[in-house]
Amino acid sequence: VSTWPPKHTQLLAGTSLHTTLQAEILFFQSLLKTYLPTLKSHPLFSSLTPSNLLWSKSMYTSRRYPLTLLSFPSPTSEGCLIPCADLFNHSNRSKIIWGGENGMVQFKSGEKIIKGQEVFNYYGGKGNEKLMSVYGFYLEDNFNEVYYLGLAG
Repeated sequence: VSTWPPKHTQLLAGTSLHTTLQAEILFFQSLLKTYLPTLKSHPLFSSLTPSNLLWSKSMYTSRRYPLTLLSFPSPTSEGCLIPCADLFNHSNRSKIIWGGENGMVQFKSGEKIIKGQEVFNYYGGKGNEKLMSVYGFYLEDNFNEVYYLGLAG
């Protein structure tokens, strides 16, 4: 979501997703202020721009898999990119099983696959706000949907 043009993010005004997006943008801006000068001082990163970094962050966060998938302990939420694994679309009904052993990754289907049928991944039980903010899509009739209720006191 953070790479969306302002005219699109304005459509979210008044929603909890807009609030989440604004907080994400402020956090990213604080990171830029702290780290961009140091990064740009290195010859390899001298041409970095805030737009480049925002794009990179979005690509990483929307495509990463947990390190535990590769049998590496992961005390943080950091992850790894697995070439071509980001080509799978999401379905709440997918019965895909992730596995990893000896640094190798396996995706196994828990159901019969018919020739020509799309094979889906399962990004986890996420509501539409999370799907939209991280992956840029939502699901109609999402049974993992979460509704927020603000109470005034």
